[in-house]
Amino acid sequence: MAWGQAGKVLELLLTTAIAIIAVRALQPDAFGSYSLLTNLVGLASVFIPVVTTEALGAVLPRFRDSRERLYLVLLVAAARFSIIIGVSALVVPLWDVMRGELGLSPVQVKVLLAAAGYWAAQDLLNTVAGLYLAELNLRRVTLWRSVGQLATLLGLIALVLLDQVSVGSTIAVVATGYLVAAGALAAGLRKVGRPTRPPADQVRFVLGFTRNVWVIGVASLAFGPPMYVLLIGVITGKATEVAFYVAAVGVLGRAQVLLLSGWSALIIPSFGVVHNRDGIPGLTHAWRLFTKLWLIIAVPTSALLFVLADPLIHLLFGDLYGPSVSFLRAVAAFGFFTGFLSGPASVGVLWALDLQRTVVRVRMITTPLAVGLAVLLISRYDGLGAVIAAGVATVATSLAELVLARRAAPFSYPASFAGWTIVASAALVLPAVLLHRGGAISLVAVIVLGVLAMVGVAAIVRPFRGDDLEALHSVSPWLSDSVLRRFART
Repeated sequence: MAWGQAGKVLELLLTTAIAIIAVRALQPDAFGSYSLLTNLVGLASVFIPVVTTEALGAVLPRFRDSRERLYLVLLVAAARFSIIIGVSALVVPLWDVMRGELGLSPVQVKVLLAAAGYWAAQDLLNTVAGLYLAELNLRRVTLWRSVGQLATLLGLIALVLLDQVSVGSTIAVVATGYLVAAGALAAGLRKVGRPTRPPADQVRFVLGFTRNVWVIGVASLAFGPPMYVLLIGVITGKATEVAFYVAAVGVLGRAQVLLLSGWSALIIPSFGVVHNRDGIPGLTHAWRLFTKLWLIIAVPTSALLFVLADPLIHLLFGDLYGPSVSFLRAVAAFGFFTGFLSGPASVGVLWALDLQRTVVRVRMITTPLAVGLAVLLISRYDGLGAVIAAGVATVATSLAELVLARRAAPFSYPASFAGWTIVASAALVLPAVLLHRGGAISLVAVIVLGVLAMVGVAAIVRPFRGDDLEALHSVSPWLSDSVLRRFART
């Protein structure tokens, strides 16, 4: 888990640097087209009826033979790659007809081909990395994802220095970074040996599981930027409006998500392992711990983003992106309230208990409502309407999944810890409210002071308990014995 969080922090730094260069170099019009293309790829990935191994964390641990797991990864990768090639071959001859309807009139076929390569490279990386994540083996993923992102960063810097920045060249450089990471991770699988086909009934079970998870993915379109980016582009026809939305939601909002996903990416595989080993009691202990971890990251970071939205947007992206300030504040406000609803931990419980159909039923209700609300609000408020629709859908869905997960397994919500999180959030934002005077140095200073204040409060209050250490020890002995122990009452 420590490697998961460290990797996400490093990914945060590199992807933020990449995003800042891309946003500033492309400017709103071109960045809007870039965002539409890459998010269209993300949306298309959701509709591939075979999920990546990253989504199989709850089932792959059931295969103890690593060669059988490798076989399943290769099967999934081949199926997805074939679909990507087929879809790309169908779209290319129709592009001249389609691009105007998607708000992508300036994008030529050669740029579309670069986007197809981006799609295949990104998908391959996610599929191969998923095997490592399912085995809770994060060191290699952390290393090679970072190397790939560093290659992307250096490539973008070279484009800027050579004055060769365009939508197509930016997509090609990002795709190359994905390929570097995917190739290195794939090379590391050679030591596993020759893939072994599992029994036919187990292969059918996995393929059936991917079908269920795929349905969940389709039903969860309301919880990611791609659908809203496409709706903004189609309804408003303004690439700049897409750029403002993505700058707030897809860049700074993603920075918050990356900090959270250092923990949340491990929830499903960790819950699967704990449930198989310790049953319901172990699962509920893990659920309570991850809820606390979610609270302590999601709530304070949302509060800080809300307070510092204006200086962050103007400092990082420039005055042209001023409209993104209101977008980011809305994202942060919804994130603050959603942070109290257990987040992905509730979904992890439902998956560990093989209750994916429950997740599907909830999201099959909330997603159509979110789409309808987004269409109405985007027509009136442009990109800000998409932020509001997504926030409403996320709050409603998180609340419903928390209630249903509590019916499936006993769970005592950590109310006192949630109250302490509000105090921690106040400590984090107080320096920004009182001391920020403008400029990069002042911004960094108030953030550092806020983090130190929050850590100081945690060290005094010690909000974690002894059973939290026990639950964490089963996943990461190092974190439980060294880091978390300093903030726990034992």
